[in-house]
Amino acid sequence: MRKNIKRYELNDNVTLNNFISNNFKEGGFMKDVPSPKYYYYQKLLKEIELYIEISVNKDKTINFDDFKNILVLDDSFCQPYYPFYEGEIEFEFLNKVIENYNKAMDEFVEKGIFREKIVKDEKILTKKVE
Repeated sequence: MRKNIKRYELNDNVTLNNFISNNFKEGGFMKDVPSPKYYYYQKLLKEIELYIEISVNKDKTINFDDFKNILVLDDSFCQPYYPFYEGEIEFEFLNKVIENYNKAMDEFVEKGIFREKIVKDEKILTKKVE
């Protein structure tokens, strides 16, 4: 991911009820996220969507990794929005998507669900969906 994209991790003591009370619904489509799972989505900008999917273990612990469980999706192609994940080129539309992504995720920080993750010297990663 690009350096100006904030990274997130679960806050301590978060429960499934925290997610459900913040519009997460049962189900999902990401193959790498085991069931039972819950998802949330919102439009970030035009056809670009934020999609979050979490899985819940039998002991009620929640599995979450901001790279594996978050997808910024280009809904017009049903594919990851690749400029978000790779490349060095910046343009106004992409910058607005990143700004809206950070803002949407920061709302979950304010609600106590996530906290910002500090990452140093991370390589740019590519998101693949099967």
